[in-house]
Amino acid sequence: ITQTTPKPVDNANVANNTGLSGCGGRGGYYFNRIIGGTSATPGEFPWQVSIQVDDGRQLHHICGGAILSEHWVITAGHCVSQVPVSSLSIVGGDHNLYVLEGTEQRRGIVNVFTTFFDLATFRNDIALLKVNSPLILKSGSRASAICLPEKHDKFQGLATVSGWGRMTEAGNSPQTLQQVTLPFIDKYSCRARYQQVGFSQYLSECQLCAGTPYGGKDACQGDSGGPLVCAKDSGQYFLCGIVSWGIGCARPDYPGVYTEVSCFVDWIKNTMAQNW
Repeated sequence: ITQTTPKPVDNANVANNTGLSGCGGRGGYYFNRIIGGTSATPGEFPWQVSIQVDDGRQLHHICGGAILSEHWVITAGHCVSQVPVSSLSIVGGDHNLYVLEGTEQRRGIVNVFTTFFDLATFRNDIALLKVNSPLILKSGSRASAICLPEKHDKFQGLATVSGWGRMTEAGNSPQTLQQVTLPFIDKYSCRARYQQVGFSQYLSECQLCAGTPYGGKDACQGDSGGPLVCAKDSGQYFLCGIVSWGIGCARPDYPGVYTEVSCFVDWIKNTMAQNW
């Protein structure tokens, strides 16, 4: 949680773009801190949101999330399970949390939906947030939706995670959005690594792992709930994971653990349809 106050957002400054065409379009220029990553360019991850809490005195960034539609944002269950809904808000279209750029869209939250989330084990670490007024989304703009995977999609190779989390395990959080690309770690290897320290029981079938064998690249505190995205041959990006947990940040042999979104696609679609 950052200790300085994120800037207020004046929605009158947000461009009046209407309509949503497509999903999963990555903007900006592709560069190759999260940990071991680079600064994203403004608009490169237009689905990224900052989830913030109002403590009565100031606003705090607590987690990341991703835009699914003009009415819905997705994040991790542990980010919001113990926070009053009335104190939550999200900011889309943002890049620098502490500079008013004119592209930000702040929305309150009217409801939070989880599905058998277990805070003790982080099973089913996923949550849907319904915003109090529609986000203004447009493909190619600073705010657009990420694509949902199909129910049986299994992603391999590389994925990219983004967020405003700490840049070292005990360090500071950045002002601007960071990103890093990571390889997937197969579940058997991931379970074996965590078994060495007695954590393998926390890895369920609906979780996946990503990281580098020697550490140095990872999500960290403040990135929780944020999107791990994968590109398909079409060039569209899909939400393959949600930042969930890990041992420390970017440590060797302990890859990050993510909620596997394809496991929850039916629940996501049904929840959004039944709570329009």
